[in-house]
Amino acid sequence: MVTAVVAQNTHGVRSVHVPPARVLRAQLDAVSDDVIVDAVKIGMLGSTAAVAAVERWLHRVRPPIVVLDPVLHSSSGRRLLPTRALRRWDGLLSCVDLLTPNLPELATLQARFGDWHSSLLHAKDWLSGALRHADELRVGTGNGPLNHFHRGTSAATEHPRRRD
Repeated sequence: MVTAVVAQNTHGVRSVHVPPARVLRAQLDAVSDDVIVDAVKIGMLGSTAAVAAVERWLHRVRPPIVVLDPVLHSSSGRRLLPTRALRRWDGLLSCVDLLTPNLPELATLQARFGDWHSSLLHAKDWLSGALRHADELRVGTGNGPLNHFHRGTSAATEHPRRRD
């Protein structure tokens, strides 16, 4: 599905075009009307209307596995999702099985900043309510550690990334 078209290079984002939500809804419906959806991976949504459209579709279609890799900022720091769109995320997050933010995205989602470990522990508390059906949260940035949180546990685990 095309949810946004981004013109960028190694120096930064030059332009972002978010197609109308009706186009996204048509894309989603075209797929789910034709095949059984086994899994969904969500990346950049780009607008409040896109978040709402995907949320409604997920509630209707109910795919067995939903992964959300929230693309909120470019690597050069440009915001790719309006702040007001984050207000719609509770409904979207309730459909998610696996959330894979990087640290800046996690900080944006939880609206808190701090050291790595504290940030992750606060995020786990915050996400516990939002991700009622989620089994796992994985957070990693660059070549740093990959942190796992599992539903029903109070401990965080850190795993160094393999450098294969």
